[in-house]
Amino acid sequence: MFGPVELGLLVAIVLLFVGASRLPKLGKALGRTRKAAKVGRAEIERELEDD
Repeated sequence: MFGPVELGLLVAIVLLFVGASRLPKLGKALGRTRKAAKVGRAEIERELEDD
């Protein structure tokens, strides 16, 4: 996937665009999005198993 250099560059770019003060909010939003995607995927898998 990404190596340490690429991740460092990605973090630097995000800090430039978003700013350090908004970074915690961005992280929280990304966490919520991942959780919602995981729940949605589990629901779809359950529906497919039932069929």
